[in-house]
Amino acid sequence: MTEFENQNVLPPSIEDLQKEIRVLKRKLSLAEIDLLRTRMRILSQDRVETIWNNSLKKELQFFKLVLENTNNILLLFDLDGRFAYASDIFLEKAGILDFALINGRHFLDVLGPLVSAESLNRFSQAVDSANIKKNTVSLEEQFDFNLKGLDRTFMIFITPMIDENDKITGTMVLFNDITEIKEALRTANQANKAKSAFLAKVSHEIRTPMNAIIGMTELVTRVDIPPSVREHVLTIRQAGMNLLSIIDDILDFSKVETGKLEIIPKEYSFSSLVNDVISIINTKVLESRLRFLVYIDNNIPNTMFGDEARIRQIMLNLLSNAVKYTDRGYISLSVTGGMKNGDTVILIIKVTDTGRGVRQDDIDKLFDEFSRFDLIKNMSIQGTGLGLAITQNLVRAMNGKIDVHSVYGEGSSFTVTLPQSVRGSQKLAVIENVKEKKTLIYERREIFASSIKSTMDGLGVDYKLVSSEEEFFEGVMSKKYPFIFVASVLYDNIKTKYREFKSDAKFLLIAEFGEIIMEPNISIITTPVFSIPIAKFLNGLSENSNYSLKNKKIMRFTAPEARVIIVDDLNTNLKVAEGLMQPYGMKVDICSSGVRALEMIKLKHYDLIFMDHMMPEMDGIEATTRIREMGTEDVYFRNVPVIALTANAVSGTREMFLENKFNDFLPKPIDKFILDSILEKWIPREKQIVSGVKNGAGDEKKVNGASKGVVIKGLQTEKGLELAGGSLKNYFNALAIFHKDGTKAIREIKQCLDADNFSLYVIHVHALKSALANIGCDWLSETAKLLEIAGMQGDLSYIKTNTDKFLSELETLLLNIYSGLLEVEF
Repeated sequence: MTEFENQNVLPPSIEDLQKEIRVLKRKLSLAEIDLLRTRMRILSQDRVETIWNNSLKKELQFFKLVLENTNNILLLFDLDGRFAYASDIFLEKAGILDFALINGRHFLDVLGPLVSAESLNRFSQAVDSANIKKNTVSLEEQFDFNLKGLDRTFMIFITPMIDENDKITGTMVLFNDITEIKEALRTANQANKAKSAFLAKVSHEIRTPMNAIIGMTELVTRVDIPPSVREHVLTIRQAGMNLLSIIDDILDFSKVETGKLEIIPKEYSFSSLVNDVISIINTKVLESRLRFLVYIDNNIPNTMFGDEARIRQIMLNLLSNAVKYTDRGYISLSVTGGMKNGDTVILIIKVTDTGRGVRQDDIDKLFDEFSRFDLIKNMSIQGTGLGLAITQNLVRAMNGKIDVHSVYGEGSSFTVTLPQSVRGSQKLAVIENVKEKKTLIYERREIFASSIKSTMDGLGVDYKLVSSEEEFFEGVMSKKYPFIFVASVLYDNIKTKYREFKSDAKFLLIAEFGEIIMEPNISIITTPVFSIPIAKFLNGLSENSNYSLKNKKIMRFTAPEARVIIVDDLNTNLKVAEGLMQPYGMKVDICSSGVRALEMIKLKHYDLIFMDHMMPEMDGIEATTRIREMGTEDVYFRNVPVIALTANAVSGTREMFLENKFNDFLPKPIDKFILDSILEKWIPREKQIVSGVKNGAGDEKKVNGASKGVVIKGLQTEKGLELAGGSLKNYFNALAIFHKDGTKAIREIKQCLDADNFSLYVIHVHALKSALANIGCDWLSETAKLLEIAGMQGDLSYIKTNTDKFLSELETLLLNIYSGLLEVEF
């Protein structure tokens, strides 16, 4: 006997339950639907198979209350798709007076006259899909019940009802009306677009006066002004550049929001892109005193097809961010790549720092717009908080991905993976006759030694890395190494003895970026050391016979009547090149496109043209071809010297440019010694002034007031003037810069002593050693050298005994320089 029979109670039929549910009025949540589905599993088509007890009655009463307060449409179909239940709101919208009129009828028959054929078809397919998958299927659809022209948007959830034997017994359908939500979202999107359009317009309007401000400050710095005024002008210029950077972020962000962020692919040189990025970040790193390490996989294809400008922006955003949030230690850039399907390379760009890091709770918010963390700790950091958000959108737009790993207080690592099409088999850097390029490397600093080691391993060069003078000279005497690399911080201690060997090896000095080294008879590359400049040197491209500076001093001439144009699509490259040519006193114009360059060259007959190779719209080769074609009307265009600017690190580069009607080529990053040789060779001789005398002319000219007899206590001004190319203006500019840097260095050296940070101490005194020598202060430079050696040898007693005196003498010198500059009359 069953429990039902004991209680004399009959289990309810489906019809009884339908009557109980019909009064329901408000919508169900998904969780409530799931509960209801569970309870409905007890139903079969004609009888209830489980015990009807008091607990179930109470739960049914609860569901009654819930359903009475819902505006959702709830439908139940049996296994064959026939109506088993419909909520009152459905009957009301469909104009059906009583459920009995549709009970047991197929949903296609009932809904057919009520909705469009297209909507019904999509709904039917979704029902079939849910039952096949045995899982909930959702779709967004517009329904116009009774075809009244009043479309409402519904989010529809279709859920199969499955019994304990995993068999489908029916289907439950929930219609959630989201019409008002969709309208609110549309209104919000319109408001966002209006906001973005406003930001874009305002930002664009601000750029015009800002460019004028920055341009005028640039012009002011080119004339003779007191050092204090120059410092104020440079501060204005830097603030203007910071503001422009913020405006650019806002413009990019507005493009993202309005869907106008474009990816414009074109063929480009990856070596040129890398060189541009490193040149820009090097300047920022120099101001921060951080170490900058770079590893570029030399096997990456050099010619690719993609949006070069956007990839450059991604790398610069990540590196700039690393510099901003790193107070000590280093930042690093690593680019590796692997081929996929033969015509695509997967670039892996990784930027790592030893900075402030991000808390784990904040990592997911890093890419949110206008996000800033640790506001008190980072209150001095300038920026919009848009950089990472823009970077993520750029990466996604190029079918890539970005990941981040960070440890709070220790640093962060951002990894970008980007696919790029390959347009050539030429690798980024290849060493010719690599077995003949055995190299001896002398570097004691572990972080730099490790970086150079990785690069040499990647290039496949046989090398020996040594960290002591004894090992170094053993290697030199063995004569096994046709190439020798030495870190500039170690060079002073070994140069005299090394010269005695009269080695035939090709010698390369590795200097820190921004370090001034007056060694015209050796080749120099600056940190960070990576595959491209190393390959150039080992392949002989950095020491071409036409530019050989062995046994030859830098010319150090001026050419105030000469007119030169520099063409490069990257503004930073233009500024670097322009700055390197400033001591020559030439009239220098800059231009950022090949098309515009042709217009300028037609208007002004320049004495020399520097033309970048890879540029958008019109590259350097096409622009040079156009210049030569104009020679049919004017012989000037056939003869004007055009010098190619390139970052290629492969042999045959020079020959390729000569075949395309260039006169010469200048490798990037630009070496000042090679630049001097180029200028001496191609600037008309009659316009060059050496030691105050025009070449080819007999009229003597005094060197920019050098006869005024400038005297500044503590300086050998005649020597300093000579090192400045004989230009009094350049010498005073160098003194003004030294005054600013020296004042900062005093503060930093004291901080190093307080923190017992002697590795950073060595860096600061090394920089002062070179700078003091360059302004004509050998006696104090020698003191700095002794302190540097003590720091490298760990002689803390010598440092603590002699540093205070050194800083006191430096402060006195800075005061003398300041007083001397105040008395200058340009």
